[in-house]
Amino acid sequence: DHWDAQRTERRRNEDKLVPRSHHSAFIHGDSMVVFGGQAEDQRPLGDLWSLELNDHVWSRLTVAAPPDPRHSHTAVAFENTAVIFGGASGTRALE
Repeated sequence: DHWDAQRTERRRNEDKLVPRSHHSAFIHGDSMVVFGGQAEDQRPLGDLWSLELNDHVWSRLTVAAPPDPRHSHTAVAFENTAVIFGGASGTRALE
């Protein structure tokens, strides 16, 4: 799955980033972007967050067609596009 980083809409301080494991993170400009992972209750997450590295403010990002919730995946950013590959959603492996 992939999405165009220019199509994100920032919402500051409306939601809280829940504790997670098995997520992906990458650097995009002056931000670290975090996608998905596994919540403490073992459910797969599909949320997208950005940490502004200069002021340490978390913002939730939204995209028009987000990838399926997943954990144990990989992600990379190239120019203005992020690509997510693989992972699992519950007991189902994803491509």
